[in-house]
Amino acid sequence: LADGWQGLAVEKWADLVFEPEKLTENPQAVFKSAPDSTTGLKELENNGKILKVSFVFKKNVSRFKGRTIVDFVRGAKAVRNFNLALELNGKQIDSARPAAALWRRNGLGEIENIYLAEYIPGSMSLYDVAFGKNPEIISNFRLRKEVINQVAQIIAKLRKGGYWHRDSKAGNFIVYKNGDEGYRVKL
Repeated sequence: LADGWQGLAVEKWADLVFEPEKLTENPQAVFKSAPDSTTGLKELENNGKILKVSFVFKKNVSRFKGRTIVDFVRGAKAVRNFNLALELNGKQIDSARPAAALWRRNGLGEIENIYLAEYIPGSMSLYDVAFGKNPEIISNFRLRKEVINQVAQIIAKLRKGGYWHRDSKAGNFIVYKNGDEGYRVKL
């Protein structure tokens, strides 16, 4: 990687070659945007060839503040997210499949992070489901109950595994249709 970038990737995506700076340019969708953080959807190119897989990216910059010293010791947020997702998947806790973590340190201790996870086509957040963007689930009591039960199971598996999700809000759960199996929920 160029320009001081470092990275980790799962074996499946280890041969990706792209410029991290261009990763957030012209996304297919932006899910969340704040001054120091953007979460969006991007179909990547690998050496000029468009892949058939889209990725969710989360890019943030840790500005120099008192916390930056703690962040320096803890390491890049993208790496922490990547490693945790690998760990959760390894313990059979349904979560998005990580693809890569990229980071670089800029001047004055700033850390620029990019975390990539595989996108599940047709997925939406539990928040979107709750506010009517999936009429099939909203209008069917059995489906609503199934989705709520899966959320509870994920939280129970986290607790049983010794984890505490400090931000278990509807926007952090993904709901998608899994063929004929019905709807599935992932963290």
